[in-house]
Amino acid sequence: MNNDTAVALASLNNAFYGAYADSFASTRRSAWPGWIRCAQQLRACWGDDDPRLSGIVPLRVLDVACGTLRFERYLRVAFPEADLRVTALDSCPQLVREDGLEDVAIDYHCVDIVRGLLGQAAQTDAWLGVPAGAFDIVACFGFFHHVPGAANRDLLVDALMRARAPKGALAVSLWRFMDDEGLAAKAHVAHEQAKRALPSQGALFDFADLEPGDWIIGWQGRPGAYRYCHSFDDGDVALLRSRMACTRDIEVTCFRSDGRTHSLNEYLMAYSAAVLGRAMQS
Repeated sequence: MNNDTAVALASLNNAFYGAYADSFASTRRSAWPGWIRCAQQLRACWGDDDPRLSGIVPLRVLDVACGTLRFERYLRVAFPEADLRVTALDSCPQLVREDGLEDVAIDYHCVDIVRGLLGQAAQTDAWLGVPAGAFDIVACFGFFHHVPGAANRDLLVDALMRARAPKGALAVSLWRFMDDEGLAAKAHVAHEQAKRALPSQGALFDFADLEPGDWIIGWQGRPGAYRYCHSFDDGDVALLRSRMACTRDIEVTCFRSDGRTHSLNEYLMAYSAAVLGRAMQS
């Protein structure tokens, strides 16, 4: 995918979330089942007596594309003794909801992650604006499908791995909406509608530049509500998993969860092998 197309797709998504932030936020209130499994794996890996979970030392979290901060609400329940210190990044401040999190230290930054990836600073991680090796949990949920281009998704994985502390963990979700018959049917319809509608609205990309798995999908059947999404398949997952695993002394686990089929999202979790518990290796 050329950079101009990627920039245009990023603009399409920014316009969508700016226009539909309240509507989108109203559908994003509860924790995903996959998060529960992520937390269980962290406990199995670190152990209940880990000082980060018991509150002896802060539990430092980087939430990339934090949205409404509902992951932080879940962490408060999953790790009630932890002293949560959260750095939250998102390009849409209209989505961010800090109510109910008064006892959690949240440092929110308005960061356009995709635009940063596409800029010249991507190679240095300056666009991410966070220190390397600083976070016990690096989380990126419901976002990778908005990153246009496989090469750019690789860059994002690299940056997230570098943000992870030596004994920390990285958890990401990969949306596989084309595996669901109903969602796939809706995606086909919306994509064809977008082909007709977006050029007349001044869309600055050619649909022929999209990569396999790329779709322009709708939102609640609303006219003109379009956003770019990539649906991951086994090949995509394998490549990103190997990208994580190429870092020295890293183990990567993989599972599927969420949605009606309990398999709508694929999760990848990367841990330091030095602290990986036996329960995780079995």
